[in-house]
Amino acid sequence: MYAQTMISTNTLSKKGGIFFRLPFQHDSFKLDINTLNKFSDFRKPKHPYLRIQTRKISFVNELLVVGVIVGEEAEEMVYIKVKPLELLVSCSVDTDENYLGRYAYFALCDLLGASDECDFDEYYWPDFFDDKMQNKFLTTSKSKGGIKVILKTIYRGLCKPVKYLPAVKRDKVMIRRKTADIIPEALTTEEQLMGYCLLDTRSSKWHTNHVPSLISYTGIPSKDKISVKWFNNYILKPEDLPDRELTAEQQALKDICFLMGELSPVQYPKQKDSESRRVEFKKLNKANFSKVFTLWHEAFPLLQSRRYTHYHFTYGMRNIKGKPVKSGMSPCTFSNEEAELCFLWKEKSDYYKLELRFRIGGKLYELPSYFNASFFVASCMNPRKMHLLNSLMDCEILALFGETNYRMLFLKVHYEAYFSCFVDQLRDTYEFIDK
Repeated sequence: MYAQTMISTNTLSKKGGIFFRLPFQHDSFKLDINTLNKFSDFRKPKHPYLRIQTRKISFVNELLVVGVIVGEEAEEMVYIKVKPLELLVSCSVDTDENYLGRYAYFALCDLLGASDECDFDEYYWPDFFDDKMQNKFLTTSKSKGGIKVILKTIYRGLCKPVKYLPAVKRDKVMIRRKTADIIPEALTTEEQLMGYCLLDTRSSKWHTNHVPSLISYTGIPSKDKISVKWFNNYILKPEDLPDRELTAEQQALKDICFLMGELSPVQYPKQKDSESRRVEFKKLNKANFSKVFTLWHEAFPLLQSRRYTHYHFTYGMRNIKGKPVKSGMSPCTFSNEEAELCFLWKEKSDYYKLELRFRIGGKLYELPSYFNASFFVASCMNPRKMHLLNSLMDCEILALFGETNYRMLFLKVHYEAYFSCFVDQLRDTYEFIDK
């Protein structure tokens, strides 16, 4: 569901007069040159015979003030206010609700820059309508590049009313395969060992991005056979396997690794692709995510007894080839303890705070800052002890809260209209601890 805001029908005014309205691109705060040109007969100069200079002067009470100089003319003021669906623009001269004047047009052209597009999300702070609110939550800094408006670190995770929040519902919980008491893998008697690595990366659009997957590798054991002295190669295809008979567990894990290798890469549409084609990619990635999650549940009982297991942050699958780099391979373990997501709920003077935790038995654990692995949780005390999540809903909630270091803040003035439904759904699905 989307937290939506109704735009007031009342006419807004500020010094220069009435605001002209420019729509944003769908589901964004982006304005581009094509949209701008639909609402004006002015055009961006193809050659710099007309010099345009702008400077961001202030951001106060939700209003960005920009000074603009066109050619040798005197500086005029352009006033910009960001709303959920549109940009409101006024000027000290020649702009009203039906006409976008030349000063406002050229100021916006300059803000769009060489890319002919600008994201105004940075200046969307609804209901920060007085200096007290703005100074408490925001840091506004001026530099040569203009004005930067960011949340203060202590309030990171504050949700704006347009924040995308998923519908939370009880999901199909994966059935854990029952395992007998885990017996650690025997110390290898072979000169070459076979181990397993969790390949992780951020959900950002890296080149050759992927969801967390499992890959096997070969290496040379240390003298005491307890650790890996050095790594030989990733096992990317059957020809990379060691020249010996695999155990039943190794054979099963090998098959899972190869399947994950096929399913884990994230597929991206090309820039020229149609919207329907983009929807197809989205559906494919979602289906593959679910399949890889199921494979992790198949692999987990087998991994818990493996002696040689590692974690590696890849920065994209294109970096997974040949020999693993030892400095990037961190020892990790896969725990059979079942982790349950839960939340801490705190009420402050003018906002609510929601923090994600997980519980094992009767003990609560906090996640490490910027923990990435989509299918797992781990504690600050032991960030390389992986606990597999129980459902796809858990994965979605983990990813959502991971964007803001596992906490969300809601201004009380916004809560009932925009966020209470989401929080109520969380309460129906997960344990809440009121502080």
